[in-house]
Amino acid sequence: MTKKQRLTAISIWIIAVFLFALSIYVGFIDRGYTEVSFIDVGQGDSCFIQTDNMSSILIDGGDRSCGTKILIPFFKYKSVMKLDAVFVSHLHDDHITGIEELINSRFKIAHIYMSDKVTQSKNYNDFEKLVTANNIPFTFMNDDDKISIDNVTFTAINSSAEHSDENEHSLVLRLDCGANSILFTGDISSTTESEILSDSDIDTDILKVAHHGSAGSSSIEFINAVSPELSVISVGENNKYHHPNDKTLLKYNILDIPVVRTDYDGTISIIMTDNDIRRLDFSRKREG
Repeated sequence: MTKKQRLTAISIWIIAVFLFALSIYVGFIDRGYTEVSFIDVGQGDSCFIQTDNMSSILIDGGDRSCGTKILIPFFKYKSVMKLDAVFVSHLHDDHITGIEELINSRFKIAHIYMSDKVTQSKNYNDFEKLVTANNIPFTFMNDDDKISIDNVTFTAINSSAEHSDENEHSLVLRLDCGANSILFTGDISSTTESEILSDSDIDTDILKVAHHGSAGSSSIEFINAVSPELSVISVGENNKYHHPNDKTLLKYNILDIPVVRTDYDGTISIIMTDNDIRRLDFSRKREG
């Protein structure tokens, strides 16, 4: 071996040791804050959570092209190489297609969770086949099931009733991070809202408004039971469904609850410590 070759081999070894040590350090680092990002995926839902120890979690993935054109670039920007957990609210295209694209792109996903009330349908069969073919473990969450990842805990709040509408079978999730809490409602309507009204776990600080702010969701009784300090609407700009509905927005206005929305504000990021919410960031500045 020549002197140049020896120097090259030593350099490679040093770099390898450094990267190994860095990976161990990152695995134990505590940033002191958790970031929750409601990603602007147009007319759909997707929320990314990165814990204080840098674990990465996704709730829904938006519609066609969201996985390849929005989520993967977002993950690269955040230096995210894998998802430790993916929660699927329900199996409509504007929630799962982006996840399917991640899987087809061989993006590493450690585990997938969905509601035990999921409807057996073509979408379910196709999704299960894709997940199984890629050896991704998946778990059905029952009511009150809890998943803890670092400093964040997710609790399933599922209606016990049977419905013909897939929206009503959405996995409703409560996120707890220290003193902070967020309620994710998928696409449930006022029907399912009324069924979970008595559940004390719906009283949270932040509400991800159900079904993109449609007229069929956000009953006054439900909003009062949640009593959020902030509401977030994931919705596409100038969408054909005219979401969010004006009457729905009026309810939040009457109750003096601030509303932020992805069509106006872009990706909405909430930086929180275990004790409080430190900052609210937007990727887009509202016009006017």
